[in-house]
Amino acid sequence: MTSHSLTLDRVSCRLADGRPLFSDLSFSFEPVATGLVGANGAGKSVLARLLAGQLSPDDGRVHRSGQVFLLPTPGYPPRGTVGELAGVGAELAALARIEAGSIDEADFACVGDHWDLRERLQQQWQAMQLPADLDPAQPASRLSGGQAMQVALSGAWASGADWLILDEPSNHLDARHRHQLYAQLQQWQGGLLAISHDRGLLAQ
Repeated sequence: MTSHSLTLDRVSCRLADGRPLFSDLSFSFEPVATGLVGANGAGKSVLARLLAGQLSPDDGRVHRSGQVFLLPTPGYPPRGTVGELAGVGAELAALARIEAGSIDEADFACVGDHWDLRERLQQQWQAMQLPADLDPAQPASRLSGGQAMQVALSGAWASGADWLILDEPSNHLDARHRHQLYAQLQQWQGGLLAISHDRGLLAQ
C-alpha cells in the first residue's frame, strides 16, 4: 500500500462557548499503528473528526493524503440502517441507484472502485460469525451492542481505506471478539490510529 500521512499544522479548536479545547497542535502521523490515550473530555474524538475531515479546525490546517475511514465512538442503540452503521450507507445507496439505471456522475463517484462492497461486507460478517440473514437495509437498532460494534468494524475492514481512525473500537465486545479485533489490527497494512482505554488493544 502506498505510504500516506496525516499532519496537524498548528491546529486549534474551541468549544461553543469559546473556551479552547486544544491549541497549536503540530504533529505528523506516520502510516504505522499508533495509539492515542487521554482523559475523557480532552478532545480525542474531536481530534479524530478533524483528522478525518468531518470537522474543520478553528485555526491551522490538517493535511491528509489518501482515503481516511473514521469509526466514531459507538453509541447504543445505534441509529439508521446496518449499512449506515458500517459507514458505507451512501455507497450502498449509490450502488443500488446505479443498478436501477442511474447514470448520475455523483453516484459513480460515490461508489468509486468499490463495486464489490456488498460482497466484502458479507465476507467480513461471515468471518465475524454475525447472523447469516444480516441485511444492510435493516434497522441497526435490532443488533446487540457487540453485534453493532462488529458491523461498524466490518465497514472499516471492507473500506479499502489508506488510513483507519478507530475511536474506542473494543467497546461492547466480549473477550473472544476483542481478541479477534486484536488479530485484525495486527494484519492491517495501512495507517492506523486507535483511540482507546483498552490496555489489551494498546499493547498490540
